[in-house]
Amino acid sequence: LGLARRAGSLGLGMDVVVRHLQTNPGRTVVVLAEDLAERSRDRVMHAAGDAVGVEVVRASTRARIGQALGRETVGIVAVWHPVIGARIRQEAGRLAALDNARSEGSRETRKNH
Repeated sequence: LGLARRAGSLGLGMDVVVRHLQTNPGRTVVVLAEDLAERSRDRVMHAAGDAVGVEVVRASTRARIGQALGRETVGIVAVWHPVIGARIRQEAGRLAALDNARSEGSRETRKNH
């Protein structure tokens, strides 16, 4: 995210992200924090649903995303740099697979005890 910010290809917050999705959505990755309010998530999903070339990923928490960007909390981020966006999609997929493996492992552990 820091690279996208330095490249000028990062938008933070609801208003900036929704405006970007309405005006220039192509090849945009939107990152939503896992602990983002449902109403906020729904608003972004509605804006993204009408846009072509937009992918939405869920990752981390508002505190962790904010920490990565030097802020207290950030729940919504848009990245429109194609290479950085592709990398974010890749890493989000890997993180989701890891989270799924962890939850399956903990279920298996509980079942065996």
